[in-house]
Amino acid sequence: MTVEEIWNLPIAEFNDWREKNDITKLFNFFKCYLPEFEKWMEEFSFDLNLLIKNRNPGEFFYGNRDKYLIETPEEHIDNRYFFVEHWSWRNGKRTRRIAKEQGQNISRFTPYLKWGKTKLGKDNFIPAKYAGDVPTLRYTTGTAPESPEMCSWVLLSGITVLKLGGITLEDWYPINGRNLDFTNLDFLEIKGSHHGNVSQPIFYSHCHNIKLVGATVNFFKFYECDIRNLRLESESSLYSTAFVNGNIWSLNSKNSSLRNISFYETSLSRFNLENTFLENINYKPIKKEWHTRKPQTYETISDNYKRFRIAYAKQGSRKEVKECYYNERRFSMLSSFSKANSFNGNYKISFNFKRNYYVLRNFKNDLLKSIKYLTKSIFEFFNYATWGFGEKPHRLLFFSIFVISLYSLIYLFAGIKNSFFEGLYFSIFSFIRVSGNDLSELSNMEKLIIGSEALTGWIVIVLLINGYANKTRY
Repeated sequence: MTVEEIWNLPIAEFNDWREKNDITKLFNFFKCYLPEFEKWMEEFSFDLNLLIKNRNPGEFFYGNRDKYLIETPEEHIDNRYFFVEHWSWRNGKRTRRIAKEQGQNISRFTPYLKWGKTKLGKDNFIPAKYAGDVPTLRYTTGTAPESPEMCSWVLLSGITVLKLGGITLEDWYPINGRNLDFTNLDFLEIKGSHHGNVSQPIFYSHCHNIKLVGATVNFFKFYECDIRNLRLESESSLYSTAFVNGNIWSLNSKNSSLRNISFYETSLSRFNLENTFLENINYKPIKKEWHTRKPQTYETISDNYKRFRIAYAKQGSRKEVKECYYNERRFSMLSSFSKANSFNGNYKISFNFKRNYYVLRNFKNDLLKSIKYLTKSIFEFFNYATWGFGEKPHRLLFFSIFVISLYSLIYLFAGIKNSFFEGLYFSIFSFIRVSGNDLSELSNMEKLIIGSEALTGWIVIVLLINGYANKTRY
């Protein structure tokens, strides 16, 4: 069947066709290829038929928590199976009780990827030939990536997934409710509205060059999907959509809206929001990227928050602008710390003399750069800790209490005052003003201590005024 013929099938027939064709081939491949996959099936009493006929087979692989697979007794519905995550003992007990009351079959299992990492004792346990071992299900090779008609993608260098992209879905075309896990959705174009209003999870799919033109798309959730060049044009609307543990290499939105969107531990870079309305954007940077197993660069995360801040500022959303500015500066500070710390990694002791020669040639320049970034990061950390880069001026109150208490102890142990409360009284006046205290009988060192507190006090006062004046910018 052609791509158009597959999409033109009613939802139930679409899912049945996939069950009998590409999903069967896919799970036969998993059974032979994935390490200990048959043992995982045996441990949780799964058979291939159960895995294949589920409408969201990606659920069996995704997640860091155990899940409950619940089977409803009704036979007339399209999908008799659904999943519930096991969050806690109380949550599990309630889930089992409700399932029993409704006559549903329930079984608890560990997702394969989590089970495999625990069983085999390592994160990267899935072989992917030339890509080496990987921690999850990834696309490693493809052909004609710039051709809508010819592009194809291979999962784990072993099986080509079903191609469902390269066509246009017009208005009133039902998308929600279809099994779109493990598919190639490249160059899929969606137009118009009324494409479905039920939750549509998509696991482990390839999603390059997806385009929304005057479209309204709701309730999509992309789990560990590879997304590149996602475009929204002509007053398109993306509502209540989540991107979880995946990659978004480019997102371009023009004259459109993004509402209730979550980027949860997703690698996000190179996005452009031109005349785009934003509402309730939840961005949580990724902890580790799948291909490097290292955090996304702090500089990239800072730039992402900057882009969100500029977009929010254009629509006058003051609260969101403040939050984005704060996180932008915070990750910029972490970037400076990271760059300063890179000097330690470059100049570790090594017995590779050839390496030492090339590395030591740049020792002076690298040392100066490291000092520069270290100095910058120290000032930024002071800025962050004392008043949150001007966005959290209330921190200055706690900082002032700390400084006054510290100097009270210094005055006591230095013999300037005879008791802590005398030192506290003296410290408060020294913090807010220099005049009024008799300093004639004190030594130069004692005068220097008092002067340093007075200087700190004036810095706090200036920051406090500037911080509240800062609020009028937005």
